[in-house]
Amino acid sequence: MFETVRQQTKLIIDGLLHRCNIAGVPYYIVNTGGHDGCAILCKVYVAGQGACLYGQMRDMDGELKWYNVFEDGIKHESEADQYIQGEISMDPDLWVIEFELNEFLNPFDNDDFLNMT
Repeated sequence: MFETVRQQTKLIIDGLLHRCNIAGVPYYIVNTGGHDGCAILCKVYVAGQGACLYGQMRDMDGELKWYNVFEDGIKHESEADQYIQGEISMDPDLWVIEFELNEFLNPFDNDDFLNMT
């Protein structure tokens, strides 16, 4: 049986957004989810290029990992937004945060994005 420590989702979000505020990284909270044990969907938009969506899943060891939602990576922003709305309709406790960056990096999985604004 896997024994994993679950952090409060709200604390994870607050910590990351605090770092974004300090670094001047623009973000928008598309959907405010629950405070504990909720999924997070991260949209990264790069002007003129499109959007990537990053979601979470557990690996075989029970560790939470990030993955690119779209197999081919980058989608037109409207396609990403349509996907997001479908996910929110199925799970209203889903956190969705949109970032506008210069590269397609997942802010939850990569510290380098703070230097990219």
